[in-house]
Amino acid sequence: MNTRNQHEPRTPNEEAWSRWDLVDQLASLGRCDEAVRAQQELLDWARDALTPDRLLWVMSGEAPARCWMAVGRHEEWLAIFRELLGRVPRQSANRLQRLDYLRTAGLVLVGLGHRDDALRVAGMMRDLAEEEPGWPRALWPQIEARVLELRLHDAAGDRVAMRRDAAAIAPLLERSGQAVEASRVRELLAYVRGILEDLSK
Repeated sequence: MNTRNQHEPRTPNEEAWSRWDLVDQLASLGRCDEAVRAQQELLDWARDALTPDRLLWVMSGEAPARCWMAVGRHEEWLAIFRELLGRVPRQSANRLQRLDYLRTAGLVLVGLGHRDDALRVAGMMRDLAEEEPGWPRALWPQIEARVLELRLHDAAGDRVAMRRDAAAIAPLLERSGQAVEASRVRELLAYVRGILEDLSK
């Protein structure tokens, strides 16, 4: 039973989730100007209220990132990405959050046609896998790096490279076990198998 007084101030975590929910809903509805404004306000608030690694979570959503692109503010989004990633210490506790942010940045860069920058992000993903010897989830960033390269080849229409990458990624996903979240495995398998099916036509 919730005995919290309705007039009691929210905790920073509750406030963060409330603000994030607004950003996500606006982005999902395609109300991109409002979504970008709400996310900028969330980030401004979070800089004082949250720890630095939580700022990655504030900005790592894919749908809001696409909104920044839609309203022509992608360079601002990328500048924030570079700033935040440079501020956060490399710790095991935030490694998956850094991976998520890199994954979204990769999608943005592919969408903008920034091939070299996207390849650098793929390299940063692979670096995550090597930060801690014996990390049981090291396969995840390696897979995400291959998927990002596949997306680059898809955007370029390089069918030979697409077939090579997709054929390599599928078995990695199938044997990923506990290294990758099950929902992400299903999502990526659907993408990779769709690529292979299209290439076989």
